[in-house]
Amino acid sequence: MKKTLIVFLSFIMMGLSFAQTDFVWETFEGKRLSWALADWENVRKAQLSISKEQVTDGEQSLKVDIKEDIIGWKDKVAFYRTDNLDLTDNVVVLDIFVTSSPGATVAIGFDTGIDWTYYESMQIDLKQGWNKDITFDLNTTMFKSQVSNWEYERRLPNQQKVRRVFILVYKTIRKKPESIYIDNIRFKLKHKLVKNFTIFKLAEAQEVSATKILSSTENSLDIPTYEKFELTIDLEASYKNPFDPEQIDLKATFTSPTNEKIDVPGFLYSAQLEGKNYINPVWKIRFSPTQEGAWQYSVFLKTPLGQDKTKIRTFNCLPSSQKGFVRVSKKDPLYFEFDNGEFYYPLGQNVCWANLSGFKRYFSEMNKVGENWSRVWMSNWEVALEWTGKDYQGLGVYSLRKADKLDKILELAKTNGLYIQLVLNHHGQLSTKVNPQWSENPYNVKNGGPCKKPFDFFTDSTAKKYFKNRLRYIIARWGYSPNILAWELWNEITFIDDLDIEKDAAWHKEMVQFIKDIDPARHLVTTSYAGTLYDYSLNNKVWEIPKIDFTQFHMYSPDIVEALNGAYKLMSGFNKPYFVAEAGRGTADGVDEEDPEGTNIHAAMWSQFVVPSAGNSMPWWWDSYIHPKKLYYHWKALAEFAKGEDRRSKNYRFDIAKVMAEINGYKTPIYAQGLINPQEALLWIYDLKSTKYEPQRPEPPLINEVLIRVDGMDEGKYIIEFWDTYRGEVIGSKEIKSQNNGLEFKPPSFKKDLALKIKLKEQKSESKKQPRLISTAPSKFSHSLKKMVIKKAKGPIKIDGDLGDWSLNKFNEEQRAFIGQGDSFVNRGDIANNSDCSGRFYLLFDDINLYFAAVVQDDVVIGKQRGIDIWRDDAVEFWIDTKGEASEFNNMPFNPNCYQINFAPTGKDSKPQVYAYRNYNARFVADIAKVASKILTESKKSGYLIEASIPIETLYGLKLDEGKSLRVNFSICDKDSDGGTWNHIIWSGQKEDDATQWAWLEVKR
Repeated sequence: MKKTLIVFLSFIMMGLSFAQTDFVWETFEGKRLSWALADWENVRKAQLSISKEQVTDGEQSLKVDIKEDIIGWKDKVAFYRTDNLDLTDNVVVLDIFVTSSPGATVAIGFDTGIDWTYYESMQIDLKQGWNKDITFDLNTTMFKSQVSNWEYERRLPNQQKVRRVFILVYKTIRKKPESIYIDNIRFKLKHKLVKNFTIFKLAEAQEVSATKILSSTENSLDIPTYEKFELTIDLEASYKNPFDPEQIDLKATFTSPTNEKIDVPGFLYSAQLEGKNYINPVWKIRFSPTQEGAWQYSVFLKTPLGQDKTKIRTFNCLPSSQKGFVRVSKKDPLYFEFDNGEFYYPLGQNVCWANLSGFKRYFSEMNKVGENWSRVWMSNWEVALEWTGKDYQGLGVYSLRKADKLDKILELAKTNGLYIQLVLNHHGQLSTKVNPQWSENPYNVKNGGPCKKPFDFFTDSTAKKYFKNRLRYIIARWGYSPNILAWELWNEITFIDDLDIEKDAAWHKEMVQFIKDIDPARHLVTTSYAGTLYDYSLNNKVWEIPKIDFTQFHMYSPDIVEALNGAYKLMSGFNKPYFVAEAGRGTADGVDEEDPEGTNIHAAMWSQFVVPSAGNSMPWWWDSYIHPKKLYYHWKALAEFAKGEDRRSKNYRFDIAKVMAEINGYKTPIYAQGLINPQEALLWIYDLKSTKYEPQRPEPPLINEVLIRVDGMDEGKYIIEFWDTYRGEVIGSKEIKSQNNGLEFKPPSFKKDLALKIKLKEQKSESKKQPRLISTAPSKFSHSLKKMVIKKAKGPIKIDGDLGDWSLNKFNEEQRAFIGQGDSFVNRGDIANNSDCSGRFYLLFDDINLYFAAVVQDDVVIGKQRGIDIWRDDAVEFWIDTKGEASEFNNMPFNPNCYQINFAPTGKDSKPQVYAYRNYNARFVADIAKVASKILTESKKSGYLIEASIPIETLYGLKLDEGKSLRVNFSICDKDSDGGTWNHIIWSGQKEDDATQWAWLEVKR
């Protein structure tokens, strides 16, 4: 509640004294060394000794001689001293001298509490030479531990009982010995302590009962378009919580030159909190005008005790060069554009948290190389408004210090031309398992909140009310900014406890509508999930919400090209902009850092650029990898290539083909993929091996004589530019004429990969064919593809191990697939005869299920394995490509339309087994499928029978329409005896995970 304070300053100077603020803990002046090396597996060998060489205090320092690292993967040296310390409210300060490793970093660790739990701080950059007064604040939420799943999200607990202090130096020069020096380690109290000192006494405060706007001050009366118009409001009102609009509601109504009325909420900008009272509050209203000319506005204030408003005032909006807010393109809904009509293609990297100097450093480097996008989390260790613990007041009360930091981050983004995807919540806040923070969440009933369980956040009316209040504040304070690309409601909601997609979709629909109702700038809104391609397909109910403006994907894989191609196929069906908002080689610390040249980043960026997506692939690991490894040049090269490439209304289609090349004197297939329409193409040619990091890989070979064919182009003359993908430069060009609506040419020799631009210069006639890339690499597989027919069942099929309701006597040959001697490929083992191992396979469908049956002849039936290992005994395997598009993928696991489902007969626990191979799509198929089996014991037909039903909706993209062509395959796994030979026979082709070798399946209803 705001109070008018009558202050009696009666200074009573009673024994004024300040506590000792500095404590020098270690200067290494003694003869005995009290430090030891950490005995961990992932640290380099080193030797500790007392030295007089590099000193900042006294005459001695600690010298750390780091030994040669033969293996090359150990990335730090760690050493410690045991003590018994009370470091409550302290900072740790030390000096470090680095002899060689530029880009090295230092962290500090502690064993604390009665159980000696280890905590480690975030790393601080080191320069070569002396690094003095390096400071670690123990009260920041920048410590990680096993408790936090090794995520930086905790302040240091048990500060009063520190058992051990560690120093860790990271990113030293691997495989080379070097030395570092440590000196002058001291502890400082963060705040001076005051004892026996009374500054003043306050008389009884008087409550304010009026509701008045005392004044309204503009930052300027002449505001360029899309710049910030800011009102500072002085008001008088009674309230307990200034962040609750039911207690105090401040807003302004703006009227545009074209008479459009826009309501903008106000917010508490700053105040001093004394107890439960806010002293010297400053209120503001922010707005960015979008039209030139005279604007009118009036300010309104409302509380339960009354209301007030100002007279109508005016300001002038001037023309400017600002582009405006980012929107979904009116010309083409698959892409973005600014209010001024300029095309926007997001290109950047995550910088989800940092201190302000870190944001300044990262954003500046990103700006230099042409990046225009980043992503910032409102996490409790960054700029969350409400949480528990230090800097927070609990639910519904916002941290103005954190809000001020976000103000500064957005100013840095504006200065550097970056558009921020602001993440409002992250998964750990509602998780007890993945980066768990539910125990600290103010919405938790144990912390005074309304939610007994994490998922109650999505269903409890009180929780939703609190969150809407937070949304209102966020939009009031930062909604003016064109440098906010979008509000991202959640990061990776997949990982919260007990996710219910139906209720999740209902919550998203409600919150998106609320945002659209109150956001005067109409910012874009999105959310994000994690997991496999199949996990993403489960989220369709959210992606299909009309007011979710764009979809996004998070992808971590060492096989990044294949994975991103599969992700595009999955996400391209929503008729919305789409891009990859997180990417990397792996999700664990240190995995990407093993790749010093950014091989995975390079491949992800270029492969994503040549699919019809609205933005690029955005790497993670900004602080531990991209910046210290100086990998920004990858963005500079792609930004140069992207200049002038406006994708809107181009009707690009994505295609990929194997093309012939010559490498080291041998004919070798590589890949070409890209965007094509009848008049132009953007292509990327690459050796797939070069897109995957391999340690100690030799110098990449020269790739020569690459033959490219593009069909379906308009007749005419074309200009082709060849681009170096590392320098972002044109290395050659040529002019060619099309022949029969096709182009055939050879690019210059290159290493690893090459990019091309093909543009029509003079048109003679239009093409009547669909443009596509033509494979110029002969197939190694000469086996002619088999065919099978699937028909609709005439009646209900019961899964009971009895195929009588299948009416198999009415099946013709094209409805059966036979595996046996002379008609199938044995790719492992040896089949003596058909009674040893053979089988027939059948398929049917109805409106709900796909039905599978196999009758296998086998002299010995063994079924002891479970889960993923059932193929090791007797089993059958069923593959299906639901769209018949296997040629667009390098192998089956990265095709979101491909499934591998294994079935095994009754085993030792009397239950048949089913397992869906965990590629990027099949997570829940095995849980949903129904399966029955029967052991056949007839004298001439021993073996087993499998019968199963699979819900069609679980097989992404499956549509069993008349005349549709799909791809299928079958195989038999045969174990001769316990410990005996394992045999494997494939029906179509010679390689089971190559879907281009699978048989055609034709639908006949």
